[in-house]
Amino acid sequence: MKGVGCDLDSDTILAATAAAERLFPGRLTFRVSDAMSFDVGKPVDAVLLVDVLEHLPDPRSLLERVARWLRLGGEALVSVPTPRYPRVFGRRFHEQIGHLVDGYTLQMLNALMPGGLDLVHFSYNTGLFASALCALYYRWLLKVRMRKVGVALRLIPLLFQRWDPLNGPTRSCSLFAVYRKTHV
Repeated sequence: MKGVGCDLDSDTILAATAAAERLFPGRLTFRVSDAMSFDVGKPVDAVLLVDVLEHLPDPRSLLERVARWLRLGGEALVSVPTPRYPRVFGRRFHEQIGHLVDGYTLQMLNALMPGGLDLVHFSYNTGLFASALCALYYRWLLKVRMRKVGVALRLIPLLFQRWDPLNGPTRSCSLFAVYRKTHV
């Protein structure tokens, strides 16, 4: 399997390229590019959109491109913040990282999807336990720059994502969804 990715930040591309060469030699390539001008060339099996849509003024345009990129049966894997995100991470942080919307509900995300992409799976992540730790880190520890404690606190929410029983539309900061191309 081979993959190609893009990002606007050249430092991110350099880091991704270095990691890919170490972990998956010759299988992944990355380009500095805007997602709206990026071209995948031929139909692909999967498109991964992690923390992308909330940064775009017109996310539907990108999703229409994604639908054209996918082969029949291909999947778009999408991760977005929920409307709870700014309350947990802080409005200032939310705006500093360039979010143009406060987050998406599953209904909002479904409404953005072009015809032919059907929801096959979704899950809410970063529930109440993980959110509390994220809030502690991003609102307080990030400011005091307690690096070792901060690194540990960034890892703990990853553990809670899977086992946090208090996940759901009103309690989680992130939403993950898979859409399959079922028809043209």
